Amino acid sequence: MQEDVDVFLSACERADELAVWAANQLHGREGQPGLRNKLAAAALGLAIDLHATMVMLAKKGAFSAIFCLARSILESYVTGFWLLYIASDQQIESFNKGKTSIKHKRVLMNEVIGHKASRITDYKLKELTGLLDGLTHGGIKHLAMRLSGNFSGAIYKHRYVAGLLDLSSWIACMAAVDVMVKIMAESELAASMHDKGNEIFLRNRTDSELPYTSKARHR
Repeated sequence: MQEDVDVFLSACERADELAVWAANQLHGREGQPGLRNKLAAAALGLAIDLHATMVMLAKKGAFSAIFCLARSILESYVTGFWLLYIASDQQIESFNKGKTSIKHKRVLMNEVIGHKASRITDYKLKELTGLLDGLTHGGIKHLAMRLSGNFSGAIYKHRYVAGLLDLSSWIACMAAVDVMVKIMAESELAASMHDKGNEIFLRNRTDSELPYTSKARHR
């Protein structure tokens, strides 16, 4: 449907602008010293870079790769937030030495949801995590999008791609603001960044949809 295509094109345009915006805000800036900041900046920076990659893939029509990337973007942000705000000094050292298991992402997400600095409470993260598991790891949720009748072929819906672009845009915006407020120690600039990022995210925005769920949609 043309309406779905229009929703996708609008989401792609906003996602592209947010990718450029996030990179420009952080380019050339030097953060506060310390292992915590270094590790958190790496994880949050990865979320921003993966968002930019998702935008490039969307422009090329490589929708299958977008569905695989979505979980990695969310995990990068959650890991960065946990390192920045929640992890103890001992956990930071353990993480740096590769001794911390990050297999239990749901545990980390629950810690992040409950933190006073978290802005991700609008998402039903347990549902969202299960959804993204099925998309990232070649699960049935992803395979179902490649089945049509008696033959295999990509049938990714534009409104679903738009939903993942919106999710990725929102994460990239939060990651950039968290880097600025905590790692760069620029609270006033972070506040103005938050407002500008939201303005881009909400511009001309219509309802997008994540596949197989409406409850995980950004409100």
